[in-house]
Amino acid sequence: MKIIGDENRITDVLIKPDYISRKNMGYDGFAVECQCVHTAFDEYLERNQAYRNHKLLPLWIFGERYYNFKRVKKIVSHNIERNGFAAFFINDKFHIFNGKKNFETDLKDIILTASGFYEKQKSLFELETSRKELLEKCNQLEEIITQERAKLRELGIKFSDLERENSELKTQIEGTRLEADNERRRYRELLLRVQKEKENLMLKNVVYALPGKV
Repeated sequence: MKIIGDENRITDVLIKPDYISRKNMGYDGFAVECQCVHTAFDEYLERNQAYRNHKLLPLWIFGERYYNFKRVKKIVSHNIERNGFAAFFINDKFHIFNGKKNFETDLKDIILTASGFYEKQKSLFELETSRKELLEKCNQLEEIITQERAKLRELGIKFSDLERENSELKTQIEGTRLEADNERRRYRELLLRVQKEKENLMLKNVVYALPGKV
């Protein structure tokens, strides 16, 4: 038994988890209230606030009387769970009511649910699923990158071949240009020789045509 709030306010059971669990759930423990007798609704809210002021999560365990009245059950479940957690103890078994269905469970499961353990576990599972999906996408991207690199290597090889062919073609063009220059030079030399031959031939004809040379 531990006094919570004023001297007349006592929680039935105080559950204090280990340090790591307290850090994970953000509370120093659970203030368990076993409620069988009807209490004013404002009293629930005041107790919840008092427990929260002491960094305790209110955990209400209601008797069968509350469960049998649907209207009360819904009001209690809906309002108390805004600031705490509510469960029912019926025929020596624990039940959780979510507004539509009730689930038979045990105290350990109730504490794990109230502490947010399952929510954190679900979040961790979702994070792990996301991590695996991201890893798969990364592997797919890595495979695509590898394929693109292979294509780039092929393009690089083709580009090198084209550069080599271009260099060979330039060499051939340069050789052809040199040959053309040589041919033009020989052609000019040949024209000069022909011109000289014509001139010499004309000189000879002139000499033969002079008087006394016939």
